[in-house]
Amino acid sequence: MGKQTYYLAASPDYVAQYGKPQSPSDLATHRCLIYSGYSGNNQWYFKSLNQSWYQQSLSPSLVSNNAEALLVSAINGMGIILFPDWLIGKYLKEGKLISLLGKYEVAIKKEPQNISALYPQARHHR
Repeated sequence: MGKQTYYLAASPDYVAQYGKPQSPSDLATHRCLIYSGYSGNNQWYFKSLNQSWYQQSLSPSLVSNNAEALLVSAINGMGIILFPDWLIGKYLKEGKLISLLGKYEVAIKKEPQNISALYPQARHHR
């Protein structure tokens, strides 16, 4: 089990056209792409050094329960996403997405989120 880390990210094309937000409150003027799961729209929380978590109100441009659709939309310059490292890490490394608001810790919940690997039951593990 490990800690799940989230990143706020957008494509270089989006940043070139709309600029980088400098603070979470700037997101009110940006195109935010929000994942909506079984418990509703994900909330976006921010925390700066020695501060408490706070929720940033958003007016999303796109809401979907399909993470891949939101990821493709972000890569194609349609807006900003907040996703875990295991989902977007590859695209950050390749430069298809740029991490935003790096001086803030970001998450979809105030409590730490963990991730686990599950393996099918098998006679021999490789």
